[in-house]
Amino acid sequence: MKEIASWNEGDWIAAIAAVALFAFLAAGAIIAGRKSEEFAGHPRGLFVLFYAEMWERFSYYGMRALLVLYLTKHWLFDDSKANLIYGSYGSLVYITPVLGGLVADRWLGQRKAVVFGGVLLALGHLLMAVEGHGGQHDPAINVFWLALSFIITGSGFLKANISVIVGQLYRMTDTRRDGAYTIFYMGVNVGAALGTILVGYLGETIGWAYGFGLAGIGMVLGLLIFMAGRPALHGKGEPPDVLLGLDSGLLCFRQVRPIFNGTCGRDRHLAADPVSGRDPEPADRQRRRHARLCALRGIEAGKGAARADLCHPVPDRAQPDLLGVVRAGGRQS
Repeated sequence: MKEIASWNEGDWIAAIAAVALFAFLAAGAIIAGRKSEEFAGHPRGLFVLFYAEMWERFSYYGMRALLVLYLTKHWLFDDSKANLIYGSYGSLVYITPVLGGLVADRWLGQRKAVVFGGVLLALGHLLMAVEGHGGQHDPAINVFWLALSFIITGSGFLKANISVIVGQLYRMTDTRRDGAYTIFYMGVNVGAALGTILVGYLGETIGWAYGFGLAGIGMVLGLLIFMAGRPALHGKGEPPDVLLGLDSGLLCFRQVRPIFNGTCGRDRHLAADPVSGRDPEPADRQRRRHARLCALRGIEAGKGAARADLCHPVPDRAQPDLLGVVRAGGRQS
C-alpha cells in the first residue's frame, strides 16, 4: 500500500472514484430502508433497477477497459487480433439482446430473464479472473473464451429486459416515465464511469485477477439487489399470462362477452354459399368454429386490457372456462 504522499494522479482518481462509489451505496441503503412505496416522486422499484443496472454496467465497462490490455499483455495476442476480438465481443453484446428480448417476451418474462442474465454475467466476470500462466498455448485460455461467451449471453438477457421493467412501473400516460428513464440512465453512466476507473486501476497496478474479480463482485451485488428488491417491482416483468392476462383470479369479462353472445365484432356474419345462399357447413359446426375464433381473439384482447387495469373482479362461479371452449371446439370440429 502506497503512502498518500507518494500517490500519483491515477491513485488520486481511483481514490475519488472509490469514495463516490461508497456514497452511492450509502444512498442506496437509505432508500432501501424507507418504508414508503415512493422516493423522490418515483416508485421504489425504479431505484432497485437503478442500482442493479449500475452494478451491471460497472462490471461490464470495467472488464472492457482491461480487455485489450489483457489480450496483448497476458495472452500475447498482437494488436490486430486483440482489436478484432474486442470488436467481435462488443458487437455480439449488442446483437444478443434481440434474442434475449424475444425469449423474455414469449416465455420467461423480463424479471426471470434479468436474473438468468445476471447469473451468467457474474460467472463470466469471475471466470475472467482465472489467469493461468499466460500465452496462447496455455490451456487456461479456454476458460477465458468460456467467460467471454457467458458475458455475451448474459448481456443479451439482461440488457434487453431490465429497461423494459422501468417502463412497466408506470402507466403509458404517466408523465413521470421520461424522468424515470433519465434517473435509470444516470445509473448506467455512474456504473460505467466508476467501473472503468476502479477495475482498470486494480487490473493495471495490482493484478488482472483483482480487476476482473472486482467486476465479478460488482455483478453479484447487482444481482442480489435485483433479487432482494423483487417486492418493490409489484409483479412487473413476470412471464406472459396464459389466459387473458389473468392476475389473481381477475377476468376481463367485458372483453370476452361477445364470445358468449354469439358475436365477435366484424366476424358476426358468417360467410354463406354465394349460389345456394345456405351455410357451407352445418350450423352447429360453424358455431363451434366461430366460438373458437372469438375465444382466441378475446384472449389476445384481454391480455392488453388486463394490464391496463380494465379488469373487474368476477366470482369464480361466473368465470367461463375459455380454454375449455377452445379445446372442445377443436375436438368436435
